[in-house]
Formats: sequence, C-alpha cells, structure tokens
Amino acid sequence: MSRLNSILTKKTTDYPMKLLILKFIQITSIFLVSKLIILLTIHFFSIGPFSLITDHKDAPYNFITSIKKGLTGWDAGWYKNIVEHGYSYTENVKDQQNVAFYFGYPMTAKLVSKAFNLKADWALILVNNSAVFFGLFFMYYLGRLLGLKDNINFIGITLYSLNPFAIFLTAGYSEGMYFLISAMALVLLIKRNYLPAAIVGGLLSGIRSIGIFYAPILFIHYFFIEKKKFNMNNIFTSIMLLAFSVWGKAAFMLYNLIKFGDAFASEKVQQYWGNIGGYITLRQRFSNLSHYILIPFKNHFNLLDPSVVSILMVYFLLIISMIVLIKITRTYRTEGTLNLVKFENEFILLTWSVVQIVLPLIIFGTRNNNPFSMGRYVLPMFPLYILLGKLIDKKTTLYALLLATFTFEMVIITVGFSLGMPKGFYVF
Repeated sequence: MSRLNSILTKKTTDYPMKLLILKFIQITSIFLVSKLIILLTIHFFSIGPFSLITDHKDAPYNFITSIKKGLTGWDAGWYKNIVEHGYSYTENVKDQQNVAFYFGYPMTAKLVSKAFNLKADWALILVNNSAVFFGLFFMYYLGRLLGLKDNINFIGITLYSLNPFAIFLTAGYSEGMYFLISAMALVLLIKRNYLPAAIVGGLLSGIRSIGIFYAPILFIHYFFIEKKKFNMNNIFTSIMLLAFSVWGKAAFMLYNLIKFGDAFASEKVQQYWGNIGGYITLRQRFSNLSHYILIPFKNHFNLLDPSVVSILMVYFLLIISMIVLIKITRTYRTEGTLNLVKFENEFILLTWSVVQIVLPLIIFGTRNNNPFSMGRYVLPMFPLYILLGKLIDKKTTLYALLLATFTFEMVIITVGFSLGMPKGFYVF
C-alpha cells in the first residue's frame, strides 16, 4: 500500500521532464500508428485493383473525401444530423429518429464545429480522435495507480489501440468520448475525489445509456471500499453523489420534456430501434440470447464475419475478467484472508468492465438486435486491457500473437465499416 500511496500523492511536477516527454512520445506513437493503419486500410481498398468501392468508380479519386466518407457512415450520419439540425421527435416511436442518440458527443462536436468553423463530419471525427488521444494518457495513469511498470502499461495501451473495433475510436462515433470520460472518472474515483468523480462520471449517462451504471460503482466504492458508516451524514452525501453521477441522463430527459413534452422520448425510440419491435415473450428472450451467444459456433468461427468477431471479443474479455478474479482468489487462499482494500483498484476496474458488457449483451441479445454492433460495446472495457498487460507480461509469443490477430481483425472490420463490403453483410 505504501507504493500505491506514493503514486496517489505524487504530482506530475514530481516526475523528471525527460521522463514525461518520453511517455508522451510513446503514447502518441501508439495512437498515431493505430490511426495510420486505419487510414491506409481505407485508402488501400479505395483505389487500384483492390478497390472495393461499388459506386462512382469513374469519378476522380480524392484521398480526403475518401477518408471522410469512410469515417462518417452508419450512426455517424445520425450524429451529423444532430450537429447540423438539432434533435427532432415525432410520436410515431417505431420510426428511427435522432433523439435516440444522447447529447454529450454531438453537442460537443457542434461546439467544436462552430469554434473552428468545421463541417459537422470533421468536427465529429476530431472530437472522437482527440478524446481517444487524451484517454490513452488517463489509461496509462490508471495502470500507474495499480502500481504497474511501464512495459506492462504499454502492452495494454497498444492492444486497446489496435483492437479489432478500433475503427469506432476513429470514425464519427461517441466511443472515444465515452472512453475518455470513463477513464477520467475512474481515476478520480480511485483517488477518492468523490465529488469531481461524480460530476465527471455523470456525463457518461449523457453520452450513452449504459453510462448510468457508473452510479452504483460510485456507491459501492464510497460505502464498501471506503467502509463509510451508514449514518445520516454519509447517507445524505451518497444521495448527493448519486444525483451528480446521473446528471447527464437527467439533463437529457429534462430537455426532451421541455422540447417534446416527453421525458422518455429517447427510450421510446430506442425500444424499437434496429431489430426491436413489439412484445417479446420471456421464452423468446431466452431463445434470442442463446442464439446470440452461440453465433461464433453457428458461423464456424469465421474470423471474417464481424458478428463472430464481436461475440468472440465478449468471450475473450470475460475470460480475462475471470482469470483476474481467480488470481485474486488465489492470493486470498495463500494469505488466508482477503483484504478488499488491497485489491480495491482491480475490483473497481473489473466491476466497471463487466457491467459495461454484460448488460448490453443481455439487453441486445434477448431482443435479437443485430450482433455486428456488439464489437463497439466492448470498447468501454478498456480497464481489462490494463489487467491483460499484467497477465501476459514477459509472454512475448502470446503478446505477438494477440497483436497480430487484433491488427488483422482491425483491418477486416475497418473495411466492412468504411466500405460496407460485402453488401448487406456488415451492419453497424
């Protein structure tokens, strides 16, 4: 604990400038390499004999236009619509409407668009990539809070930056912003800065619906890890913290109530989004979920199929979670007693990661949503990449195999997302 305390109390100015510059260069290099691979993938499959573009083949090729088009498809179009025209809503909730998308990301992009006189497309891309860039530094700091060495930290950061669904950390999607705010909130929580942690974490519920589950994580840390007594003062404090930790969701509901007269406009539209619609029996839900989970087996583990890769990534990260839990349990058996305080950081990161994927898996699986998009929902599990780095440290062959597999799949998913090939196969 003494080593951890020294890290918690150490300020940035306590580190030598050369060391800070070196870390900055290392993280920046990882970030740039991951982005370069994605951009070159889009470029490579847009020209010459390898071109997968099915329309406008006779039009002159423009690199910038090609990249912009490749990074602003699918849901990015909805975000662009919000930036340019604001929210809209009709009572026919079975129609797809932009109110289904939370305000945090598109409103930030709108501010950037106005401040720098950028088109909505580029503002969305800039916000997402900037958020990822700064988020990697907070991810590094989370590793430092676990007392991990730099080589372990960089394993996790590299694998996360080159994960199969890194295209969502590059395109006009909210994943980068959710990643950054999550990392900031977890850092503040681990450092026991509860009010700032609640305020920053509260924005998560204004970026994605799953962000509301930061509130119970905060509550668990405040009462059970800090071992606060259940007296009136602490109960009042916890209620205040919980209120701040969901302010994003509350603000969006208030906006919808004032503008559309329906605080639950977003939820009603989301209910029928994609493949959702009508009443689903409990039996159907279980049947849908089992089909969802078994997709890799039914599709013969085809690694060129994004639905297979999506569910396999869920398997992979849940297995990492179980391994970390087993290692903690082994320590418990060895030392005779499990001191939760000793493992509090791992516990918080593990809990956050599992909640972020299990709930979407159950919700979308039981409703028979399209499985292709599950890949983007594993991105909030970035803390597991930190713990993964610790598990595979000095296992060079395993690390190289994971890195090669991740990069290969990242190229495949990037092609599918950016160029939509083959038609009707990739759906995001």
